[in-house]
Amino acid sequence: MQEETHRALIDKYLTDSLTESEKDSFDLLLKDPEFKEAVLYEKRVVAAIKASANAKLKAHLKGISSNTPITENSNTNYIKKLWLSAASVLIIASIGYFFYTSNQPISNQFEEFYELYPAVTIQRGEGDEVNKALQLYSEEKYQEAANELTSLASADQPTYYLYLGNCYLQLGQSQNAIAAFETLIEVSNDSILTQHSQWYLALAYLQSNEPESLKALLHKIIDQQGMYTELASKLLNKID
Repeated sequence: MQEETHRALIDKYLTDSLTESEKDSFDLLLKDPEFKEAVLYEKRVVAAIKASANAKLKAHLKGISSNTPITENSNTNYIKKLWLSAASVLIIASIGYFFYTSNQPISNQFEEFYELYPAVTIQRGEGDEVNKALQLYSEEKYQEAANELTSLASADQPTYYLYLGNCYLQLGQSQNAIAAFETLIEVSNDSILTQHSQWYLALAYLQSNEPESLKALLHKIIDQQGMYTELASKLLNKID
């Protein structure tokens, strides 16, 4: 549905028939690099069609001017056929754009939905290792933080798996993130912590471009009607 809406807006833009409200929507969508590239692609196609049609028309007129008188009827019919041909090329280009957008990896949605799990305030009384790990996490030193958190995360301290998984997401190590969040879900008895880990596991599947696992987990999150239900529904609509 979204692809069809985007195609309709692009078609109207190319034919200068956007309404005021559609222009506003179109301008907002242009901030999306993927949509902007699609618009440029369609503009290049239309320009190529026009250039090709003009060249063919000039060549045709030049050729027939020296051989056959041009009647109004024959010339009109030719132009109609020429632009019908051009229109068919534009339709093919639009179909190409549809498949182009449909086949984009779902990981393209990651930046829109991912938000780093916040670090807790470091308090006195915590162990030096914990303070060091969370300080590194807060300073966005994710590889160093991951090194520290690996030794801290355990069945007795499952929260650190959440931080560890986020470090891996920041580092682009999707499979390590998946393993961390799956372990957290397995060992945690805290329903809130489990909800956090399920959502971040979904984001790890998203980053890793695993649509089937992602969709199954999103449906589960939605069915649970927890804190991430709305976000899960929004993401599912984006990738479906």
